[in-house]
Amino acid sequence: MDIRITKAPAGGSVRAIGSKSMAQRLTLARALSKTECCVSTHSHSDDVEKMLECCRIISAALHEKRSSVGQPLNLGESGANLRFLMPIVSALGLEADLIMEGSLPERPVEPLIRQLAEHGVTVSRPSREVYHVEGKAGGGIYELPGDVSSQFISGLLMALPLTDENSAVKVMGVLQSRPYVDMTLDVLKKSGIEIFEDEPGVFYIPGNQEYRLTGEHEAGGDWSSAAMWLSSGACSEEGSSLTVEGISSDSIHGDKAITDILKGMGADILWEGNSVTVKAHRLHSRMIDARDIPDLVPAIAVAACKAEGKTVIMNAERLRLKESDRIRSIEDVLKRLGAMVNERPDGLEIFGGYRLKGGTVPSFNDHRIVMMAACLRSQTDGNIIIEDAEAVNKSYPGFFDDYRMLGGKTEEL
Repeated sequence: MDIRITKAPAGGSVRAIGSKSMAQRLTLARALSKTECCVSTHSHSDDVEKMLECCRIISAALHEKRSSVGQPLNLGESGANLRFLMPIVSALGLEADLIMEGSLPERPVEPLIRQLAEHGVTVSRPSREVYHVEGKAGGGIYELPGDVSSQFISGLLMALPLTDENSAVKVMGVLQSRPYVDMTLDVLKKSGIEIFEDEPGVFYIPGNQEYRLTGEHEAGGDWSSAAMWLSSGACSEEGSSLTVEGISSDSIHGDKAITDILKGMGADILWEGNSVTVKAHRLHSRMIDARDIPDLVPAIAVAACKAEGKTVIMNAERLRLKESDRIRSIEDVLKRLGAMVNERPDGLEIFGGYRLKGGTVPSFNDHRIVMMAACLRSQTDGNIIIEDAEAVNKSYPGFFDDYRMLGGKTEEL
């Protein structure tokens, strides 16, 4: 599905979708819990739907006390689903086939596989799209790099409490995207799981624990997608405003940093309860360290095109391992629309402050690239056509509905 963007949103109010990252963690905790609880994800994204289905299959296998899940676990194109469920089925001793779609087979998982192999698990790859997992993970020390994916750490933190022995997860080097690990630890604490971090990046995990998530839990608003609306609002006509409802300033989601970033670029940010309003203003460039907030880079790129001067985004090299090489994808889209942008090994240099042209851009099958391209329409003198725009369904199926609700206009081609 190709989409032509003929008008940018004029402003208004939109409700944040449920946090995909928190929904995946809560869904898994509920499936593993031996207690009654209610989890509201407020999300219909492909990634969360795939996690829900995988958890139903795993729960049935546990209930029936089988040694195999019995049917393939379709992970979709979600890196989190792969890196969470591979250690989970290993800790439970369940034989399983993990099915991957899209670009997921190319995304790195080898460091996790090596550690599982050292602790009693066999992971084979009968085809490009399938990992076969068998064996039961034991305790001991698991060592993983901190600069490839925080999801390796989160997956083991959720899995190792289920093993028969005590364990430790040691992060080698700097742990990037630390807020996502904190999100995992928050869900584990709510589930009655004990994990001790006596020194930074070293997690001690007692074995033979039980998940006991009780009560009602909501995923909360998704800051990663809300950031797109806030950046779009900051780049609208001066004096206009856009409000995102259903997101909290108390959220542990690291991507709430978008409010500080936009404020630092000159936008007016106003909080009222669980909603935040951005008022468009003249923006200026700045240097941004994306080490802990890689998912914000597409939204930051939107604001950087409006900001006068050179915005430098650094420490974002892990973006090359997303649904696309997101550094290169962003550069390609911006250049097609007339922006001056340079690719760095670890990020981007974007020269902003002038109008862009319209044009046709690929989605690279990347949901965040679709949203970024659509949100650039307020800065172009012509229409934008996004090829294969259905990629947005991975995280935000209702994105274009909300885009039109805010006053934007689109046409399916």
